[in-house]
Amino acid sequence: MVFGHTLDLTLDDRLRDAPLVTLYWSFRGLTAPLFLVVAGWALVASLRSADADTLGRRLRRAALVLALGYVLHWPGLSAARVMAAEGTLWPHLLAFDALPCIGWCIVGGTLLMALLPRAVGRIGAMGTLGLWVPFMAPLSWTIGSGSGWAWHGVLGHPAARFPLVPWAAFFFLGGTLSMLLPRLTARRHRAMALLLAGGLLLLLLEWTGLENWAPASPWPAFYRMGQAMLALGLLSTVPAWRVPGLASLGRSSLGVYVAHLVVLYGWAGDPGFAAPWTHRLSVPGALGLSAVVLATSVAMARGVPAAVAWLEENMTSRWQERSAKAS
Repeated sequence: MVFGHTLDLTLDDRLRDAPLVTLYWSFRGLTAPLFLVVAGWALVASLRSADADTLGRRLRRAALVLALGYVLHWPGLSAARVMAAEGTLWPHLLAFDALPCIGWCIVGGTLLMALLPRAVGRIGAMGTLGLWVPFMAPLSWTIGSGSGWAWHGVLGHPAARFPLVPWAAFFFLGGTLSMLLPRLTARRHRAMALLLAGGLLLLLLEWTGLENWAPASPWPAFYRMGQAMLALGLLSTVPAWRVPGLASLGRSSLGVYVAHLVVLYGWAGDPGFAAPWTHRLSVPGALGLSAVVLATSVAMARGVPAAVAWLEENMTSRWQERSAKAS
């Protein structure tokens, strides 16, 4: 996702129609569905226990994701004043994109897991939602198009980038897979199941000609589901746990995502790091800048929490020392 955003922002317009670049754009559309599938998978994997403390941690995590998603929309004080006068500030601040979509999916998934403590009920509910949410798109998008802006991110609208219908389907797919696949004890069997399910779904859509890519069509969601399962099946055949630091990087994925948005696009009216190279770079140059953005984002994702923890520890110790001296 970091490389995709950087290439999209900085690649020279004359290179965008090159065959290899065009092929890359076609695959780049898979990154966001995979992001949501993995988010659903991670939520269910972390909620094996239904105790109140575990559920509370997941809801606090959802609140953090939502807060970060909405804070990133802040346009700066001067721009906010102009937008408030025009009546466009709140629609801008509460717009739906990847983080708000994931945050509300985590809230819904956590509550669903709390209401259904048994595995059979959870699999049935999440599997049904993953299957039927895309089919709700034609109706919900029609209703959303005639509703106020507050409903666009829920029901669907061309102006909403990641509306819950149909994007929540990927989240529930991930949750369903997280409960079903561990029943296959061998890693190769899980990989084969993902590859078979994804491949059959894609073949079915291609053979029947159902891959209609209209905005409110349910079939693009299923097409991306098939691609996501193929990608997960291929990745599960790779011994990724042997790569040093990969697990730590995965735990920092939220911080990396937020940091790369700030580094790349800027925040609160300040331009991002890549602003001087917008639509100007060659493919090697854009790839090199992508690597720099990724490294910077990883450093920020790890350094900022460590700095905050250090400040809290030192401020707490100093406050305790002053309290002891005063007493």
